Amino acid sequence: MGNVTVIITGIIFGWLMQHSNVNKFSSIAGCSILKNFIVPKLMLTTIGVGIILFAISVQMGWATFHIKPLITESLILGGLLFGMGMAILGSCPGSIIISSAQGSVDAIIGLTGALCGAFTFSHIYPFYSSFFSRSYGNPYLAMYFSSPSYYTMAVFIIGGLMILGAFLIHQVEGKKRNKKWLISGITLAILNNILLLKPLANRPIGASTAFTYLSGIVTNTQSNSYWKFTQTTGSWELLFLISAFISVLFISIIQNRFRLRIMDEGWTRMRDSSILKRGVWAFVGGFLLLFGARMARGCTSGHIISGMMQGAISSTIFCITMFISFLATGHIFYKRR
Repeated sequence: MGNVTVIITGIIFGWLMQHSNVNKFSSIAGCSILKNFIVPKLMLTTIGVGIILFAISVQMGWATFHIKPLITESLILGGLLFGMGMAILGSCPGSIIISSAQGSVDAIIGLTGALCGAFTFSHIYPFYSSFFSRSYGNPYLAMYFSSPSYYTMAVFIIGGLMILGAFLIHQVEGKKRNKKWLISGITLAILNNILLLKPLANRPIGASTAFTYLSGIVTNTQSNSYWKFTQTTGSWELLFLISAFISVLFISIIQNRFRLRIMDEGWTRMRDSSILKRGVWAFVGGFLLLFGARMARGCTSGHIISGMMQGAISSTIFCITMFISFLATGHIFYKRR
């Protein structure tokens, strides 16, 4: 039942990403220079709706918490690298797969860089963990309330404010009035909560661990200690991403929208028209993205969406650090143009 749930949710996830266009370079890199706000609108909606649904599921006994450990140094360093990679590549681990399925060559180059980043981290992990392994436990928001009822009330307020924030951004943006981000955000929140249900998958949504798992298979290095440590999570995440890839590829072909593109026109507009430079920066961005994700033990899916929905303190630190780095990199990397 668990794998069937993962496959179905992966298919729907792929459709949502391409339907909302949140995977586009201009959507993500454009956000780093405050020119496109579909990403924060979708994220705020997803977390706002998701945190309320998850609190209800926990109260009913349908779901339980899956909190990532609070390893402060790793979260901060990983968040900084992840934010840099996300701004440069104009993609996150999940959206690389979606863009690749639509025929984006620079996304495929970024995917190669991401696999190399995951592979590199898995091989330096024994050395790395000797310096950055001190955990402060797995704290989360519900722990700080004396009563589950108080926690639920707080969650409704927090979730409501996040949803309100998304609408306010949309109102201020004022250029495009379509609500694809709203539909995708609500559906993504529901999907994540379905995955968290005990009778079904009983696991949070995620993407970056799949890159470690796949890199180990491709290079035949499954004996690596870090690969074994992440094997279970990586295998189901890979199944999830493959399902999303097939979903988007099928839809793109059916709708006659599949196009091989060397690079997104947004890159030409925001940076330059050199194919070589785009290829190099796409690889570097992908490398930083996944190296940072593995340092922090999560990405936009595992930390920002799932972790924030559960009120994880570790995910909150990652989210804040990542967005600071993301915006700073966008300002330096694109604004001069």
